[in-house]
Amino acid sequence: LSPALPAPDVRAWDTAGAPWDLAERRGKVVALFFGYTTCPDVCPQTLALLAAAKTALGDGSNALDVAMITVDPERDTPDVLGRYMAGFDPSFVGLEAGDGLPAIADAFGTTYTRDLPPDLATQAAEIAGHDEAAGGAAGHDDSAGLDSEAHDATPSGHSAGLPGGFERGSPAYTVAHSGVVFLIDPDGRLRSSYLAPFDPAELAADVTLLLEGSKRSAKAR
Repeated sequence: LSPALPAPDVRAWDTAGAPWDLAERRGKVVALFFGYTTCPDVCPQTLALLAAAKTALGDGSNALDVAMITVDPERDTPDVLGRYMAGFDPSFVGLEAGDGLPAIADAFGTTYTRDLPPDLATQAAEIAGHDEAAGGAAGHDDSAGLDSEAHDATPSGHSAGLPGGFERGSPAYTVAHSGVVFLIDPDGRLRSSYLAPFDPAELAADVTLLLEGSKRSAKAR
């Protein structure tokens, strides 16, 4: 990315409960990603490619830090997140940003939102359609149908709450999120981004270039 600009601040906690600050990663290249452990596709693919990139670096693999900030802290407990990340590479770090998550995600231009699974979303649409028709016939106002939190006027045969009887806090949801990997150089500048499927060898080559560039700059100073 040109011009190279300072990466946004990231202050979070790792799975051991220790503070993790991006500003303290100077001297290393950081690959930062927003995801969650029950993601069915993007997250496992991306983390597997990052693990391959780290392997491709060989003896220089310690110069690359990989961190994923969870966008699903409700289910991604420290234990769950730690075991998940270690499954791809023992050095990968899972992070939880607490109340700071929205601001951090916004600073990186990434988005996330909780979704119903496809089958439940279909049920939701059917229930909303049923209620709209029923509301028009009965003369009462139920035009809102089913919202994201609750459904107050369910037709007979449907329980209150989300379709299928799921209530708020149920594990039956997915999180739609941006799948971009942000690459931050040893001087704390945002230098590149990747979207899976990317070539692990290409990312590894970029990491090497950033490390060499940082060493040259240090010598010049």
